[in-house]
Amino acid sequence: MIHTLPKEHPGLVLAGIATASLAVLLIVKERRKARSRKATRFLGELERLLVPAVAVNSLPALDIRYWEQKPDMKLSAEAAKSHAQSIADAWGTWYWPNDDEAKIYAVFRALRNQAQVSQVAHAYYEQTQVNLMDDLRARLDADELRQVLGIIQALPQ
Repeated sequence: MIHTLPKEHPGLVLAGIATASLAVLLIVKERRKARSRKATRFLGELERLLVPAVAVNSLPALDIRYWEQKPDMKLSAEAAKSHAQSIADAWGTWYWPNDDEAKIYAVFRALRNQAQVSQVAHAYYEQTQVNLMDDLRARLDADELRQVLGIIQALPQ
């Protein structure tokens, strides 16, 4: 038995086809983006293993436990969570990848020392289950990452 499209509601059928096509396109786009993130993380790890300790790895601020060694320099837990959420909110969505780098820079400029950066990195990890440095490497280009690292390096330890 051969099925034909109903003649009473051709617009409804076309709308259904268009909706399904859009959903497939969005899923494909998200999978490509996820694959790209994995490749970026892999290449970052490969670079880290091949290149001897670079300045990025020597920054105590990027250790999510460094802030515990400096209890007199830390933020309130609410402030750390707020800064971490600001960074997470600055990333574009999967359907509209429009990152707000200025907001990310502003968060790091608002911090007073590297212990506070570490505390924000810890709060970011607790909120997203992703290391902040890994996310910065995956989402920012080289110049933007250099700018963030420059801000962090200028902070006192």
